[in-house]
Amino acid sequence: MKNMPWPLVLGLLAFASACGHDDHTVGLTLRLPSLAAQTGACDEANFGGTNTLTAVMNFSPALSSCVGLTVDPSNYTVSGGCPPIPTGVVRPLSLEYTLTNSDGVAASLLAIISYVDLRPDTLRGAGDVTVDLSAPTPPSGTMVSNPAELAALPHDREQCASIDDATPERWLCEAEWNYVYYHAQSPPDFDRDKDLISNLDEACSGTLF
Repeated sequence: MKNMPWPLVLGLLAFASACGHDDHTVGLTLRLPSLAAQTGACDEANFGGTNTLTAVMNFSPALSSCVGLTVDPSNYTVSGGCPPIPTGVVRPLSLEYTLTNSDGVAASLLAIISYVDLRPDTLRGAGDVTVDLSAPTPPSGTMVSNPAELAALPHDREQCASIDDATPERWLCEAEWNYVYYHAQSPPDFDRDKDLISNLDEACSGTLF
């Protein structure tokens, strides 16, 4: 995988409301992979110019997506707000990046899949919640940027049943399954021209559009 022009820190304000209790606000910070932490080479200039990089965050199929997130073209930080998110459980989350050219042609680049612990014991006395995805490898998170990685995700929830409950491994498996389920009707196409080179790699080299 090419190195990604995503910043180390993503600050996202998530409004969490506990069902049946007083609403309160949780500041959610995601630490993302930095360019220097990856191997390979990527020309970040290809993500700007006439191309537009956007991001969407999803917590589960039953909850509203965090759409309209702003991606700063100068440093690729992502910021924005989310609709109310019920607390009390460990929530799956995914952050997806899309690159769109001046003709409106869009290509899926990358999905980062993880989870956020919003259980009462975790939130008690904490003003913010941090999800560290600076090295998104199991059990903290999974990065998907090509068809093979997408196919390797669990497509049946029963695949997670053998993993112990209330463990990071189980939470990640459930989050991966949730991502597949969420996109069941329209799976992301990480290789739009079917040349066995991912959209992300082609975007890095300037050959995507």
